[in-house]
Amino acid sequence: MDKSGFRSEVMEKRAALSSSEMEVFNKQILDKLLQQPEYLNAQVILCYVSFEHEVDTHEVINLALQNLKRVAVPKVHEKRRMEFYEIKSLNELKPSKLGILEPVSEVPITYEKTMNYTMIMPGVAFDKQLHRIGYGGGYYDRYLERFEKDNITKIALAYDFQVYDEVPSEAFDYQPDILITPSQILRKSK
Repeated sequence: MDKSGFRSEVMEKRAALSSSEMEVFNKQILDKLLQQPEYLNAQVILCYVSFEHEVDTHEVINLALQNLKRVAVPKVHEKRRMEFYEIKSLNELKPSKLGILEPVSEVPITYEKTMNYTMIMPGVAFDKQLHRIGYGGGYYDRYLERFEKDNITKIALAYDFQVYDEVPSEAFDYQPDILITPSQILRKSK
C-alpha cells in the first residue's frame, strides 16, 4: 500500500471511532505521555492542536500550561511554511481557513540552547520502527530540518490501529523519538 492508501484507511478508522471510544483512548495516551521523562523534563512543549478525529491535544496543552511549561503551537503560512507561536491559553487560537485552530500571535518562538524542548507531532500512520506518514504537506519535515539541531525530542500520539508493521518512508521523513498509543510506548533505538 502507498502512503495515500494508508492515509485513507486510517482516516476511515478514525472517523468510525465513537466519542466514548476516543475519550477512553485519549485518556490512556495522555496518562502515558504525562509519565514520560521527556515530557516531565521539557521546559517548552511544541504541540499540534488536534483537529477532528486526531488524538486530542487540548488537554495536553492545558496541563502543560498548568505545569508552568511554555507552550507553542503551529501556524501555517504561505509557501508551505510553518512556525510555532507561544500561547498562554487555548483562547489565543482562532480557526484557520481549513478550520484548524491556530495562534493569533505573530511572533514565532526562538530557540534557546539552555532549554529542553519536546514536540508533540501529528501523524496519520506509523510503523514499529517509528517511520511516520503525515498528512502529505511536509510541514513538520521542513520545520524540523531547520530546527532539529536545537535538540527537540519528538513524541507522536496515535491510536493503536494507526501502527502498522511497516509503512513506506523516505530518507527526508522525520521520525518521532517516541510513539505513544493506548496500549504501548515505542522508542527509537539509540
